Amino acid sequence: MLGADRIIAVNWDTIRETIEQSGVKNDYDVQEYCLITASVKPEKSFDTSSIV
Repeated sequence: MLGADRIIAVNWDTIRETIEQSGVKNDYDVQEYCLITASVKPEKSFDTSSIV
């Protein structure tokens, strides 16, 4: 199991801040932003221990 719920909970403040700074407004854009950012620059939203 990936433990995605735990990883997101631990990193939620950073994830939320990154989303707010991106300027996206609707649910679809938030989803797309998260998918792209998490795959291309995971260090923007997750701490090192979550990425490894």
